Amino acid sequence: MFTGNGVNDAVFYHILNSSEGASLDDLVPKIKIAVLFIVVILLLITSCAFIKIKNIKSLSIKYASILFFLTLILILASPFSINIYNSTKESFFSKGNPNEVKNEYTIPIKNLNKKYNYVFIYGESLERSFRDLDGKNYLPELSAIADNYADFTNIIQPLNRGFGWTMAGMVNTQCGIPLVMEQGNAGANVSEFLSKAQCVTSWLTDQGYDTEFIRGSQKEFAGGNKFFAQHGWKRQDDLSYFVKNGLANPEQISNWGVHDDALLNHVGMEFDRLTKNQQPFVLSFLTVNTHSPDGLFLSACENHVEKDANLAMLSAVKCSDFLLSKFINKIINSPAFDNTIIVLVSDHLMMENDASALLKKNQNLRRNNFIVIKKGLTPSKNNTNGSLLDVWPTVLDIAGSPDKQLGFGRSLLGNQESKFITDYKSGKASDYLAFASDLWGATSIKTGMTQIVNKLKIGTQEFTLPVYAAVNNNKLGPLWFEAFAKNIFKITKNNQPFFYANLCKNIGIDANAICAYIVSSEKITKLRITPQGITASNKNDIKTIFYSKKN
Repeated sequence: MFTGNGVNDAVFYHILNSSEGASLDDLVPKIKIAVLFIVVILLLITSCAFIKIKNIKSLSIKYASILFFLTLILILASPFSINIYNSTKESFFSKGNPNEVKNEYTIPIKNLNKKYNYVFIYGESLERSFRDLDGKNYLPELSAIADNYADFTNIIQPLNRGFGWTMAGMVNTQCGIPLVMEQGNAGANVSEFLSKAQCVTSWLTDQGYDTEFIRGSQKEFAGGNKFFAQHGWKRQDDLSYFVKNGLANPEQISNWGVHDDALLNHVGMEFDRLTKNQQPFVLSFLTVNTHSPDGLFLSACENHVEKDANLAMLSAVKCSDFLLSKFINKIINSPAFDNTIIVLVSDHLMMENDASALLKKNQNLRRNNFIVIKKGLTPSKNNTNGSLLDVWPTVLDIAGSPDKQLGFGRSLLGNQESKFITDYKSGKASDYLAFASDLWGATSIKTGMTQIVNKLKIGTQEFTLPVYAAVNNNKLGPLWFEAFAKNIFKITKNNQPFFYANLCKNIGIDANAICAYIVSSEKITKLRITPQGITASNKNDIKTIFYSKKN
């Protein structure tokens, strides 16, 4: 109901990750409906159990069997079952081979010839489709700006894993990869976020750039604070910063965060401050007032934008168009524009909202916004097939950088789609997803282990307990944080060793420590881990039931 596409990768990501900062007011109605369905299901199950226990026979075995199989077929053919299959098939049925695409993954290595300042705008769900929705343009001011600069008209949103929500859009643009996580390997459970990914802001930081990201929501939402802090962003201003410094009054804060008028006012002041510092900078921010399902029309837009009489989201979109274009034009008309490149992208296509019926009339034509604004740039419309992976490579190309590739992204100025897009359209994206998953980093169990309160630290990485994973060449494979009994045989069926760790007291051992086990088909190594490190290690040549073929 929330995504508009049922259960998808965004749903799995937020279940496994931090949802702190989400709008409960938007979620409660959906939870109520879900509870109603759950109650109905429980009543049916209870009724079936009662019939079974009381041995009530209302149908013959023959008719009951026919009815059972008809019901099973209907369930399997239902949109729900098809949705679950489609959302999980790339996780469980098409693993992919990362080695097949490793040569496609590139990182910038050369220094910039000219160090422009960058203002990078993420327009929340502000897709390009609103520029021609049922024959009407709801982004007229931004369209006018785009007509005078570089407008990229064919930025698709791939339907496979790793695209389609805010955190994914951030990773897509800044690292040139899909945001893919193995089961349980969530940013909320580990201390390092995509530790092996090389992202654009780290590269710019190494070249002397000052970097700042501003958002009106809580930076912890979806693990964003970890991602930004660990990938080159020196400063993050979020909801708590606005409140602490009196930058937004209570009337300027909604369920999803600080209103865009207050946000843009602060961004404007930061732009002026950074410009005066005589140091190249990247200033980026994320808007919030077009967040589904309803969006928000601000008082700052009154008397400037006509409200839509029927659809609240369309009013919010027009309001966002007014505020963002006003902000952009202020920079364009300032002396600082001589050395500034402004980028506007939508972080993803809009999820379910009251204007969805209009958007879905031409579902296959929906596209993300991508506009580059630079002084002296020849106006152009680029229709090359691309995705958010291609955003920064294109921006760097426009800036004159010798590097025009980032991750799997490629500059669109060459008018040739990337191999990722070509393979995606051919249904061959699984290798890219497997490679992106590996960028979370494999932790070696040989790097030392210590206990940090209720967490396990291996090398530089911290893990929420309990944790277990397959072991390959002394390195942890995909991580699992729960459902041990359910999933252990997926590891042991191929005689692969596994690692398991939990607080000793949670598994019935009276010790203020972590009990860890490295288990293979031939032996078990038991470890006792304290804040001082591994204090005991004991190896036993024991064959466990986990590797028994009977199981």
